[in-house]
Amino acid sequence: MCIRDRNWGGYFTATAATPEGPYTAKHWNISMGTGWAHNGDFTLFKDEDGKAYILYHGSGCDQELGLPCWPPAGLDGTMAVDLLTQDFTSSTRQTSGIFDVRGSEAPVMFQRGGEYFLLTATGCGFCPQGSGARLLTSHTPLGPYRDRGLDINPCEGHTPYPGIVNKSGTECGLLMESCMPACDNAPHEVAAQQAWALRLPLASERGGEQWLWAGDFWGSAPDGRKPHDLQVWLPLGFGQDGMPLPLANLSLFQVRV
Repeated sequence: MCIRDRNWGGYFTATAATPEGPYTAKHWNISMGTGWAHNGDFTLFKDEDGKAYILYHGSGCDQELGLPCWPPAGLDGTMAVDLLTQDFTSSTRQTSGIFDVRGSEAPVMFQRGGEYFLLTATGCGFCPQGSGARLLTSHTPLGPYRDRGLDINPCEGHTPYPGIVNKSGTECGLLMESCMPACDNAPHEVAAQQAWALRLPLASERGGEQWLWAGDFWGSAPDGRKPHDLQVWLPLGFGQDGMPLPLANLSLFQVRV
């Protein structure tokens, strides 16, 4: 679980014998491998060998730890992956180090064909217009990760990878806080921000595989309550090169499981 206020953001864990609880606090203010003072959006990934990882974003240095860290406070949404402990309740602080400094949130992580895929959303904060889903890959969960130059949920009318520009329209340097996706505030092909991706089992007579991508329609709840916002599920396809294909905004599709 994550909690965050104006001055601090971090993670804590609690465990229970059943999903409905009761829960008992296990660890509080978990120290992450990056030493960031502010940690936010995250996702968990369990690999086939039983090891589990947390992919998360953050910023700022935790002065109490006395550790060198990067980036400085103010540059939000930089990503990292940590290996979790064997009981999945804390970080081992074994980390990938930082990557994807463009300003990212709502991460998704999965493995397919021995390749590890990360999708990072453009930082927009509960954006009703949707957000990007930018692809990075690695041969190991802890990286190094390679930016594949692909956004599978681009802005309407843009190429699948709109590019990164600063406010003056020129190319970004690595540490420029003004860096943002060129179409960040425009409607995306799917007006949703990603939540998860998973592989479905197919009926035995068909074989092969079927993947789903899910995104949140922020601000869509009829009663205005965020927990009641709607979610979209869409097929996630892959090209001959093994990379995910751009999402199609479908009103109906069918899978056989």
